[in-house]
Amino acid sequence: MLTMAWVVLMGTTTAAAQKQPKTPLRPAVADSNSALAYYRMGMAKLGTDNQGAADALYWALELEPSWPEALYARRIAVLRSDPFELIRYMRRDKKARRELAPVDSGHFRALMQNPFVYRDLDRELVVDYYRAAIEENIRRRAGAQTIAADLRYQIDTYLANVMRDDSDPETKAWIAFSERRFPDALALYAKAIGKKHENPDAHEERATIFFLLQQYDSAQSELRHAIAEHKKKDDKDRVVVYQPKAMLEFKLATVHLHQGKLDDAKEALGRSLTEDLSFYPAHLTLSNIALIEKDSAMAIRELELAVELGPSDPRPLMSQAMLYLALNNSDNAIASLTKVVQMKPLFATPVRMLGDATARKGDKAAALGYYQRFLKLTVRGDRSEADVMKLVAELNR
Repeated sequence: MLTMAWVVLMGTTTAAAQKQPKTPLRPAVADSNSALAYYRMGMAKLGTDNQGAADALYWALELEPSWPEALYARRIAVLRSDPFELIRYMRRDKKARRELAPVDSGHFRALMQNPFVYRDLDRELVVDYYRAAIEENIRRRAGAQTIAADLRYQIDTYLANVMRDDSDPETKAWIAFSERRFPDALALYAKAIGKKHENPDAHEERATIFFLLQQYDSAQSELRHAIAEHKKKDDKDRVVVYQPKAMLEFKLATVHLHQGKLDDAKEALGRSLTEDLSFYPAHLTLSNIALIEKDSAMAIRELELAVELGPSDPRPLMSQAMLYLALNNSDNAIASLTKVVQMKPLFATPVRMLGDATARKGDKAAALGYYQRFLKLTVRGDRSEADVMKLVAELNR
C-alpha cells in the first residue's frame, strides 16, 4: 500500500529529475519577469507535457523562490515526466532511492513555508502510476513496445472503476483529499486506521484535513497520535528528507501558532530540534516568535542558526535581511541580501532591498545601480515599479 505521506517523504530529486538539463530552456511568456506567467504555463502543460510543465515551473521558482504551491507543482510535474522512473519511485526501488539527493530542498522548502500545503495534484500522480504499471506489465508479458489505443482505453476504464472501489481505504482517502472531498477523506482515513495497529501516516493526513477545515483542536489530537505511533515504529527501510517526528512537531507548532499559543508552539519546536538538530525551519519559526515577543536579540540568534543550517535556502537570508533593515543595520542586511542575489539572480525583491540598504548608507551610486537592475527584473506594472522609478529619477538629479 502506497500512502500519500510516504510519497511526500521521498522528495522530488529522482533520477528523472537528475536527467533533466540543469538549466532548462526558458519558454516564452508575455512577461519574462513574471513568475505567475510561468506558473500558469506550467499548470496548463501538466498532464500533456509534464517535462514542459517542470521546465516552466523551474523558471517560476527562479523568479519567486519562496512559493510553496509552485514547489509542490514542480515536484508533481517531475515525477509525472517519466513513467518508468515514476514506477521505480512509487515502488521504493532501492537504486532509485540511492539516486535521490540527500536533501530534497524544493519540496522541503514548500513544507517549511506551509506544512499543510493543499495537494490538489496528487490524484493524477496516482492514476499515472497505476496506468504506467499496468502498461509495463502488458508490454513485458506480450513483448510489445507500444500499447494500442483500444487497450489504453480499457486500461483507463479499469482505473476509473478502481478509483470507485473502497477496498483500499488509504489510497481512496488520498484521492478524496486531492479532490477536496474532505469528509470522505476523513472517513476513509479513519477506516484505514482501524485496519492497522499503527498508522501514523493516516493520522497525519487527518491532521492536515482538520487544519484546512480550521478545526485546530482535532488537528492537534491527530498529530499527537501520529507522533506517539512514530515513536513506537523503527522504520529503517524508509528514505526520508527529514525526520518524521521533527516535521510532525513542526506541524504541531504551526497549529499552536494559529491558536495563539506561543509557549506551546515553542515547546513543540524545541522537541522538533531534539529529533533533528539540523531542522532549520524550527529556528526560523522561533525567530518569528521572538519578534512577536519583542526579543530582537533572540530573533537574530535563531536566524543565524537557520541560515547556517539552511545555506541553500534563500528564505532564512531574506528574513535575516529584513530584520537587520528594521534594526537599521544596513551592513549586515547588505551581506545577507548579496548572498540571496548570488543564489537567485533573477529574484527581484532582494535587489530592490539592496537599493534601499545602500541608499540608507548614502551610497547613491550603488543604490542607483540596484534600483536600475530591479526595474529590469521586476514584473511590468508591479506596484513598486513606479516608486523605484521615482527613486531613480531623484538619484539621477
